[in-house]
Amino acid sequence: MKPANQKKLETLGDVLRQLRAHGAIVARTPSLLYFKSKAFLHVHEDPSGLFADAKTAKNYTINS
Repeated sequence: MKPANQKKLETLGDVLRQLRAHGAIVARTPSLLYFKSKAFLHVHEDPSGLFADAKTAKNYTINS
């Protein structure tokens, strides 16, 4: 698995912008987001397409 490149990430632009706008979510790299100190979302690509691995809500408490 390789991280998604910038062009592929642009297809998820609105979603990623909304996530990055949350104060507790930090983008360590363009395709890897952390909630506090834990990996939360990883976007990667392979020849068959674009994929995202995300932790489930039961692992995190997010207060807006």
